[in-house]
Amino acid sequence: PARYFMKSIEHGDFKADYFMIDTNAWDAHNIGEPGENPDHNVCSMHNYGGAGTCAANGGMNNIEECKAWFWSSYTVQKQWLEKKLEASDAQWKIVVTHF
Repeated sequence: PARYFMKSIEHGDFKADYFMIDTNAWDAHNIGEPGENPDHNVCSMHNYGGAGTCAANGGMNNIEECKAWFWSSYTVQKQWLEKKLEASDAQWKIVVTHF
């Protein structure tokens, strides 16, 4: 549906709200920064260009903007999540992350 969303489900005698958020920000590093592993970095050169270009689907325009784009998106998602959790009347609130 989207990078972050909520789904409420009635499970017999209780309700659960599921909150899905994209936590790829934790795997977004600037190329060459200390600790950066090119094989485990969504912002590495192997994800740049060709079919891996993110601008076509609403992402960053270039690899230099990658880390900031993911962290900006994550900040918006955290604010959304806090509001949704506060408003939820479900007995169970389950946060599912993608990392």
